[in-house]
Amino acid sequence: MSPNRPIGIDAAYCTGQLQDVIADPKAFSEELGLSLSAVYNYLNGRIPTLDVMFRIAQFCDRPIESFLVRQPRDGGTG
Repeated sequence: MSPNRPIGIDAAYCTGQLQDVIADPKAFSEELGLSLSAVYNYLNGRIPTLDVMFRIAQFCDRPIESFLVRQPRDGGTG
């Protein structure tokens, strides 16, 4: 990827990453203080707002970018 090329958010990738970390939507919603319907919306393709995504990333101890942007594989160009 060119260093000057803007990076877009990959909604399908974000949804997949959230599905990987949310094993129990009810417990997850309670732990983060989110409504259960919001969590189901995220699991079905809605991208959380920045403040919610930040809380999710901190809770999972992952950088926020790891949920939003598919990372290039080692040795590859993307």
